[in-house]
Amino acid sequence: MKNHLLAERYARALSESLDTGELEQAATALTDVAGVFASEHDLRSALSNPSLAIDRRRQVLELVLARMDIPAKVAGLLQVMLRRGRIALLPDVAHCFEQQMDRRLGRAGAVAVTALTMPDEARTVLRDSLARFSGKDVRLTFEVDPAIVGGVVVRLEGLLLDGSMRTRLRRLAQSLLSGDIEAGQA
Repeated sequence: MKNHLLAERYARALSESLDTGELEQAATALTDVAGVFASEHDLRSALSNPSLAIDRRRQVLELVLARMDIPAKVAGLLQVMLRRGRIALLPDVAHCFEQQMDRRLGRAGAVAVTALTMPDEARTVLRDSLARFSGKDVRLTFEVDPAIVGGVVVRLEGLLLDGSMRTRLRRLAQSLLSGDIEAGQA
């Protein structure tokens, strides 16, 4: 919980330092750096290792930022996080920043989970349906999880819309076990 609160503070500080026109570029840059940080063990170890001199860690960070062409304000935030020993929060800060950006832009963030990759036409229909439901523009990301068997599970601003086959089958099994469904009506 403490780390989430810290991540929110860093994300809010960055969001408040940017004009609305800069938010998308900053979000992309922050997500890209967070992705590299999360996927590259050696980089993560070098930046998070307190036994490595801070000047050396700063040089490593600056090298990464220069290669990725990161905007100055995002780079400044990352340098502050490194100096304060909070660089491990980077993936959480990127996530919180996207939420901050959505609020500032009047958008709703949503995640749709399906058993198979959803075709582009279906993605558009789902995005449009969620926009009508929420009354906001929806920034929808997609994940694949074969465990849901079929259907779709959507998380939209703290609301869970579960239309998965896994849940339907579980409910049917519970009904059968509790005797809610009479023989011949299933």
